[in-house]
Amino acid sequence: MLLEQKRHDQRHRQRLAWAELIAQSIGHATGLAALVVLAVVAWHAFDVGAKTQGAAIICTGAVSIVAVFVTGRRSADRRAATPQDEPAPRGAEQ
Repeated sequence: MLLEQKRHDQRHRQRLAWAELIAQSIGHATGLAALVVLAVVAWHAFDVGAKTQGAAIICTGAVSIVAVFVTGRRSADRRAATPQDEPAPRGAEQ
């Protein structure tokens, strides 16, 4: 019974790790896509002679995206640094 519970717990942790990896990958891809779109819009602004607006578009967008990733990483580091209470295995209450 206890061995079966340990296997189940290990599979659950592996699934959570994969889900976190997938979520991070999607987030990074989305951020990169947004940055590319901003670069294209800024490039177009440069081409039509609106240099100030183009610079504002790319700088503001890039800073915003970088800020989101930095704060996300810091909050993830903070979560990893705090110990989480794990429930006692079944039958250990005795």
